[in-house]
Amino acid sequence: MAASLNLDLCLALLSRFRTRRTTLALFFGVVSLSLLLLYSTTLGIDVAVYEWLPSSLVPTVFTSGTSKQKSSTCSPREYSQGRWVEQPYYTRPGPLSRGWRPNDTAGGPLDAGDSDVLAQGDSSSTTYITNLTRKEDIFTLTRFQGCASSRDYWWHFAVDQEERWDRFPRALNWEWVPGGRCNDNLENGEGLREWDSVQVLQYLLEQGGWLLIGDSITENHFFSLSCLLYPHVIATPRPHDRFDRGWPQHMYLNPASPLLQNDSSEAEPTLRLPPGFDIAQTPLATFRRVDLLWSQEELENMHRDLHPEFYRVNSAFKLFGKEPVWTISPDEYLDIFTQSLPLGRYGTLILSTAGHWTTNLFAGYKDTPTATELDSDDLEDAGAQPVYGYDGLMQFFGEVMEKWAPKVQARLDSVNVDERSAKKGSRYPPGRPTPGDGEVESPVKRQVIVRAYLPGHDGCHHYRSAVDELQPIPPSWNWAKIPTYNQIFENVLNKSISETAPPLYPDVHFLPIDLPG
Repeated sequence: MAASLNLDLCLALLSRFRTRRTTLALFFGVVSLSLLLLYSTTLGIDVAVYEWLPSSLVPTVFTSGTSKQKSSTCSPREYSQGRWVEQPYYTRPGPLSRGWRPNDTAGGPLDAGDSDVLAQGDSSSTTYITNLTRKEDIFTLTRFQGCASSRDYWWHFAVDQEERWDRFPRALNWEWVPGGRCNDNLENGEGLREWDSVQVLQYLLEQGGWLLIGDSITENHFFSLSCLLYPHVIATPRPHDRFDRGWPQHMYLNPASPLLQNDSSEAEPTLRLPPGFDIAQTPLATFRRVDLLWSQEELENMHRDLHPEFYRVNSAFKLFGKEPVWTISPDEYLDIFTQSLPLGRYGTLILSTAGHWTTNLFAGYKDTPTATELDSDDLEDAGAQPVYGYDGLMQFFGEVMEKWAPKVQARLDSVNVDERSAKKGSRYPPGRPTPGDGEVESPVKRQVIVRAYLPGHDGCHHYRSAVDELQPIPPSWNWAKIPTYNQIFENVLNKSISETAPPLYPDVHFLPIDLPG
């Protein structure tokens, strides 16, 4: 399946997911989430791994027995070097259908010569929505049939406040056209393919589901995925369920989906379930709110060990202030990630962090203490002095991620078989007997993807179109520092013993796309 769901299909999903905090509300969440599919499809799984290699390094015959495929010519960094183009929403037949022409450097909208494409955009009516009159109109604009997730439903679409409806439909007319070789003609076997829900669902079944770890930005990605796969999925919690932000949200196959049924007694359903997979218990995707990737207690202990100077000069020093935060230990979410069927069959742990690494939450870094707050006996101490503000906080961020990476890789090593043994013919990883029928659970190779965090803007709801220049970043968050946080995390994960040595964390990958955003 990995061979058929290759890089261009994954990047098709990539072309529309956009984050809530940026200019264009829900559609902005589509870009980042699609990249998760891109990486989880192309890293270490079957032949798809070769799609990230130069064509000269792609073997002629794949050991998996699948047919040879053309290597990809679209990298994450090329994708992020694109541009916003205004295209009428009705030029997109589906939520991820592109309204731009491959190799269209002019970036103009489709014209009368593209009447066949325009006609597909809204076949039910020749009258297009020019302004919102009800919340439900957003489905026509986004091309969604609905969404499985019920959490903050209309808020995710940014239609919860009627006084802001004047943003639509123009806010959803903007489309990200990727750069470089990503913007190519599909007839050449390159570029981006259209979104295919069936292929994505089968991929999640065969190669393992996603465990999404992060803050409200990642929660938006979970919501967007529930829209893209609707009506073939259902999600929990259900409407009106009691809920806390720290509790998990799950996405399951919808037992009523026609993909699981077949009117012909001789034909199999479209979707093939792995042995031991229970649609009532086994999630396709799960979101868990984890703002900092470590628990507060772990961070406090590490900070005291790494930076005793803070406590030496101020015995009353406290790392955290009173701002609320939702976060757990890596041990807890790695236990979830590696659990066995029927409770879980995750193949990819997808996470991001940075948005809550602020001097408001880490209040101990916010201001340099005054002389009256310092312990007088230590004022003239010749030892290391505390570094306050974001310079000190980002230093601490890098230090704890240096501890996070080997911890995560060690857990992956414990559940993944060494690749060398797999090349000798053993399963990768070995299958496990499943309860009941004695069938062997299909193996999945687990991996972790750290995606670049996307900065937002406090006043995004005031804008009605894409902007040409970076707008001033308000001081209420740390968004001006986000590129530095991303670079710190990427540097940690890209470390190796030498230039010729393999990476220290071969199963933990950084996804370097910080645009659009």
